[in-house]
Amino acid sequence: MNVLVRIRVWTIAVVIAAFAVLYLLAVPAYWKLTPDSATYVLAAESLATGGRYHEWNGRVYLYPPGTSLLFAVGWMIGGGRYWVLNAEVALAAIGAVLFCFLLFRRTLRFGSAVVVLLSIGSALLFEWSTFLLSDIFFLMASMIALWLWQRGSTAGTAIALLASCAIRLIGITLAAAILVDSVLRRKWRDALATLPAILFTAGWELRNRRAGISHIGLMLENDPWVPSHGRVSMAAMLERIIANLGSFRDLGAILTNTRTGWAVVTIPILVLLAMGMVRMWTTERVLVIYAVIFMAAVLCYHPWIETRWLLPLIPVLFCFLFCGVDWTATSLGRTWTWSIAGVLIGLYLVAGLHRDLTLVRAARNPQFASEGVTLVDHEDLQRLALWWKANSTQSEVYACQHPSLLRVITSRAGVVYPFPAGLDGFEAELAQRGVRYLFLDMDSDWDAHAVLPLVGRSRRWTLVKADGRALLYQFKY
Repeated sequence: MNVLVRIRVWTIAVVIAAFAVLYLLAVPAYWKLTPDSATYVLAAESLATGGRYHEWNGRVYLYPPGTSLLFAVGWMIGGGRYWVLNAEVALAAIGAVLFCFLLFRRTLRFGSAVVVLLSIGSALLFEWSTFLLSDIFFLMASMIALWLWQRGSTAGTAIALLASCAIRLIGITLAAAILVDSVLRRKWRDALATLPAILFTAGWELRNRRAGISHIGLMLENDPWVPSHGRVSMAAMLERIIANLGSFRDLGAILTNTRTGWAVVTIPILVLLAMGMVRMWTTERVLVIYAVIFMAAVLCYHPWIETRWLLPLIPVLFCFLFCGVDWTATSLGRTWTWSIAGVLIGLYLVAGLHRDLTLVRAARNPQFASEGVTLVDHEDLQRLALWWKANSTQSEVYACQHPSLLRVITSRAGVVYPFPAGLDGFEAELAQRGVRYLFLDMDSDWDAHAVLPLVGRSRRWTLVKADGRALLYQFKY
């Protein structure tokens, strides 16, 4: 190994280590509360204290138990301290990108270290490693499954695939990819590795459907979580897919650590990704199949795409991108191509570091540090909820879009308000549930565009208090 190569290797290793340290330094001591994390953490607490997979004394549906089981281990080790749970996620993020090195080194060789560098330098990956959600755990489990599959470990792959699906049901896309690859290679014994994951996913879906809710059911609704708006038709599903294709411009933002997917950036990246997928088809076909199936599922699932849904594909996308650039280098010249690529990688890492440090500074002194829980970017709603808690009786019932959030904050039960089909039905259902107060968050499209106009037209509602973008109304029976 010549001196220049050693310098490159050590430089990459040092930068990767520096980002890993930053991940650990960014571990928050408090819970960054989100609707999904409320379910994961509360169910983890129930499991850690000897209870069932329950949330607020009710069974947890939709979400499989894998994430809560992992958090339950942290809960028992840390005595319920949130920084221990956050540390679990940060360590899983670091572990995931390290398994990427093992996964890609056979095909990319030195390029595997570059993929690890780009992955750990991703601002999107860093941001979501500070939340108590399933994304990072799923990323790690999926990378382990692919690595074991590459090594020819059928039993290990089966266990890792089962773990992936137990963490997030989207893991079935990885199982499907391995199944398709096995069939194409006519390796029927390897196909059996997908059986536990498939059976678990089917069983969990059946369990949820018996309760009247499921991921497939949500996918088939015109407006997820609003069954009254009917089921989507085949034509509407096609329109959804076409509309969601526009969201793939976010790939340009994700893979450049910028906030906007400019066409001048996104188009060349998509071309390089396509080239990389063609090249990988001959060596690691399962990665291409997985990426296609995963993105197809994301396109169909909702009428919109949340950027974090693409997070599990980040290492795979960077692998394709590297292969695309390497293929381009064979035509344009390796020295010039990789010199330009090196400059762009440096800019990418600087942009990622800037966004990471901004997030760390913003999270250093949260407004509700003493509470141990904070609604990030919705602190006004949390202030309003705490004010209501101090100025109402224990028996008062409230409604809001995500009552699990306010229940964590106020320690009082709430109900989900009915998605309004009209003022009369909206008020009648709230009255039947004994609701006296309604919390609205103007940063929510449903609250701002659907609920607030109804409340504004009725004399039965009185605005009690407003705090920034949060509103509290009282309902008169």
